[in-house]
Amino acid sequence: MDCRLSVLVVSRTPSLLNRLLASFPSACSLPLADVEILCSWNGSIVDEAFIHVPDGLLFRVASRAPYHFAANVNSLVRLAQAESLLLVNDDVILDRGSVDSALAAMASQAQVALIGSHLRGLDGRLTHAGILFDCFASPFHYLESLVSADHTFVLRDEARVVAASGAMMLIRRSALVQLKMNEAYRVCGEDVEFCLDVCEVLGSKILYLPEFSGVHEAESTRSSMPEQGANSSDQVLLKARRKRFERRAGCKVLIDEWRLQRDVACLCVRERHKSLLGVALMAVTLFRSGLWISWRVVCSVLSRFARC
Repeated sequence: MDCRLSVLVVSRTPSLLNRLLASFPSACSLPLADVEILCSWNGSIVDEAFIHVPDGLLFRVASRAPYHFAANVNSLVRLAQAESLLLVNDDVILDRGSVDSALAAMASQAQVALIGSHLRGLDGRLTHAGILFDCFASPFHYLESLVSADHTFVLRDEARVVAASGAMMLIRRSALVQLKMNEAYRVCGEDVEFCLDVCEVLGSKILYLPEFSGVHEAESTRSSMPEQGANSSDQVLLKARRKRFERRAGCKVLIDEWRLQRDVACLCVRERHKSLLGVALMAVTLFRSGLWISWRVVCSVLSRFARC
């Protein structure tokens, strides 16, 4: 089989998985014979019998293991045949043509190793359009639930980001094979660290593509599972990784991120999406990031002069 796309999904709930599978044929126009869907099944044998696969889809349960997102994904990657990998949560409903848009964008831009998605809730509010970090090095989905998913800001042209949600992303297989998901994370954070690795370690780009879209109720899967709430050790691990990223990433990457932070802050102030405290925190984040970038640029210039 000449596989052109490998879909990787971790699931324990047949009703959610069935809904995702039903949305796939309209989201991707590739011949179904060129697409494989690999599932890491965390549910029971009884529930597995209720998985319904639409005619023509090449679906298989590739592994059966307890839920651990990073480990589950890494096991699927080893079995994937295509260079393009669609990592998607089972609680996502793909929009028509969304996967086609991501595949076309990646094929036309060799420097892009990952494409982030544009996701909304069932109420039409935005759930994901990229990830930023606050002044405490904690990640957050910017504008989450604050604006509608069809707001002009999130429908803007494709843009560079430093992190995107693992709920739905298109990845070059070579990047995921080289970097892998960090299995030290117990609950969440491995997808964000992977994005930072893509930018810093590989020097590749992450693209936010508004046409790469779907419905996703944030945390709808994890919230139904025991011991899948916020985890303090994961937070410490990710904050440390973010601080290393700030020290090591290229200045151009940090400047692009700062510009996005500025644009988000301006929108929140202009449309009054944040409280006074929220605006103050955004201002502190911008000020701190600006100072750090200025310091990095000055050090870089001085280093070049020293070598001369």
